[in-house]
Amino acid sequence: MLRKIFLVLLALALLAGAPVSLAQEMGCVQFGTYKTQADGSTAPIVWKLLSDNAGGVLLLSEYVLDARPVQSEGRFNGYEYSEIKRWLEGEFFEQAFVPGEQALIALEDGTPLVTLPSVEELREKDGGFFDTEGLRARPTPYAVKQGVQKYSGGDASYWTRTRSQSNAGSQRRVMEKGSFGYSPASYSNIGVRPMLRLVSGALADARGAGTLNDPFILSLPAVTPATPPPEATEAPETETETETQDTLTQSNGQPAAQGEPLLIEGFPPLTAQGFLPAGQAPYVFKDEEQGVWRYASPTLRLVITRHQDIDNKLRWFESHIFFTEDESFQMYPFDPGNRRKMSPMEKIANKYNLVYALNGDYYIYRVNMNRDGKKFVIGKVARDFKILYDQPINPNRKTHPNLDVMALYPDGSMSVHGANEMTAEQLIKAGARDVLSFGPWLVRDGEINVQGVANFGVTQQPRAGLGMVGKGHFLHIVVESRTSKSKGVNTTWLAERFQALGCGTAFNLDGGQTAVLIFMGEQLNEIGKYDGKTNSREQNEIMGIGTR
Repeated sequence: MLRKIFLVLLALALLAGAPVSLAQEMGCVQFGTYKTQADGSTAPIVWKLLSDNAGGVLLLSEYVLDARPVQSEGRFNGYEYSEIKRWLEGEFFEQAFVPGEQALIALEDGTPLVTLPSVEELREKDGGFFDTEGLRARPTPYAVKQGVQKYSGGDASYWTRTRSQSNAGSQRRVMEKGSFGYSPASYSNIGVRPMLRLVSGALADARGAGTLNDPFILSLPAVTPATPPPEATEAPETETETETQDTLTQSNGQPAAQGEPLLIEGFPPLTAQGFLPAGQAPYVFKDEEQGVWRYASPTLRLVITRHQDIDNKLRWFESHIFFTEDESFQMYPFDPGNRRKMSPMEKIANKYNLVYALNGDYYIYRVNMNRDGKKFVIGKVARDFKILYDQPINPNRKTHPNLDVMALYPDGSMSVHGANEMTAEQLIKAGARDVLSFGPWLVRDGEINVQGVANFGVTQQPRAGLGMVGKGHFLHIVVESRTSKSKGVNTTWLAERFQALGCGTAFNLDGGQTAVLIFMGEQLNEIGKYDGKTNSREQNEIMGIGTR
């Protein structure tokens, strides 16, 4: 009945010369089935109806259905030559659609038009769905189980079929709140939100109201299944892939089967724990143009990636650091005999031959200001199991930083605390080697410090933070600012990013001219102009891990 009413209204509108969008009026189609639950059970796929015209019926999945890389192995040459394209047109097409449904999917040169949306298509407004809200999509429980990047608001990031113009090894994607960014094509935590085109007239005999709760259900043509080939009496001699269970597409810290080598894209064969075999020389990979740096040794593995969100004028670095019990993050002073002595951070990193180095809390700034007669609170500071300062904080403090606390432990873990939750003495007794005072703490027990990020670090600035995915797996994020490439972020953005990448614990470190990322003695991030300077601040110490 509703469909008849709609068709009458459509006819009247056409007679009056007023354009009517079917996609805007009745927007949902049920077509095909796919895994939706965490246990792999299937359910019908619901699609947004984008257009219905002589060119066919264009559909976009209502939900993010899966998570997988665009290209996990080999050189990335764009979507047209990618693994994900072959998967959508092959395995996904065969699994998701029965023969009658397959017959309704339009073909191009014999290939089913099952694809990903392009950035240009997602920017079209005529369909009634392509606005900020329409770009956002929730993941299915199955996609979440597959590791899709999920934001605090509940939406998931998903790929487009558009290649990054600024980074040839990356693919454009939709991020939080419908913004566009890009990630390396090998990332396996980005979602898949398919698009497909049906033949013209596919909706002609559809039943249903076209709503999310009562979507259109298409009438399927009768299709005679092809006669299967006779079963072979003897299996042909072919090379088979035996490493599927042990092969990972990116550095996610998951071990291989016991005793089996771990194959991670971009690295030589690793042990089951994800490191080089004992005695093997370190592996170093640098590709500044693509924004990818890698390192592996018997005790340490690093993956550094540079990200660029052109639409939001944002550039940042994400470093996943995996390490054994023989390594740990700790603070390295420029002069152990005089902790107030300052030096360029690269010089400190090179003094200790550090593989990876980053800035800390810049507590010496507050110490030096005290020397100048200003009553700056220093907070709770300890280095190498020794307490330097253990000052209580005014609970009504409004000045950033709020001097929350981060503790680093020799066992490869970290903890974060409010400014007055624990004393430095208590943290040292609990086993902390270094106690830093800056803040706010960003994530704890998987939850964002909502009040902290709302009150401290609210402007867009260069930011740096350290998070923990698990013991022996840290994540370091540095966001550039004050440059033509990047305007910076607030601590809310930083907290949400850490949470989305799986960090149960994260802390905001000193930013601005202090925020640095140093790999193999070289600073990778760009320092924006501030007070006429474009170099990083001199420090009395640096945080680091690994020896070159």
